[in-house]
Amino acid sequence: MSTTPKTIQGILDFYAVRQPVWAANTAKLGISAAQATQLGTYLTDAQTAQDAVVRLRDEAKTATESRDVELSELTEFGSALISVIKGTAQSTGDDTVYTTAMLPVPGTGGGSPSAPSMPGNLVGEILNTGDVQLRWSSSGRNVFYTIWRKLSTESGFHQIGATQGRVFTDEGAEAAQWSAYYVIAHRGSFSSDASEVLQVVLPGYSEQQAA
Repeated sequence: MSTTPKTIQGILDFYAVRQPVWAANTAKLGISAAQATQLGTYLTDAQTAQDAVVRLRDEAKTATESRDVELSELTEFGSALISVIKGTAQSTGDDTVYTTAMLPVPGTGGGSPSAPSMPGNLVGEILNTGDVQLRWSSSGRNVFYTIWRKLSTESGFHQIGATQGRVFTDEGAEAAQWSAYYVIAHRGSFSSDASEVLQVVLPGYSEQQAA
């Protein structure tokens, strides 16, 4: 069973949610900080090239060639790191190496991995710091979650973080704005449907509207 997705956006999303976690857990995963940084460089280059493909339709041929080169480097280097991480898990006998790296644990559940259930009961709390703390219910075992946000000044949602837990604090929400959130659960290369959207009115927004 292949660990990484086959589509272009799937590969980019796969490494986008994992690279920061791998970089924060290099010792446990058996990779070096330099390798984690290099993976991030390849990811940035590949994403930039993919963005160029989408944005510059008239130059699609050149952009596609550039993207394919960068995506090939990302895939090759990322696959090598996955092999190192799997080897670390096998040599140490520690299955948490897989979950820390957001990779499927071999043999878990006695069958092939499947898409996790949709995260439920998404709620938010404004902390004394002005940050927004989100909580939601579990989507099952061996999952991680990506958090998506849209501010009132933005036209669409974008990913702001990933976590293995069921609590996430958004430290980047701007004052005098409302923000909307949803959460997606992931197991291996499978993803759940997005949770229901939660809208949070941030401090100062109501006062600004009334002024």
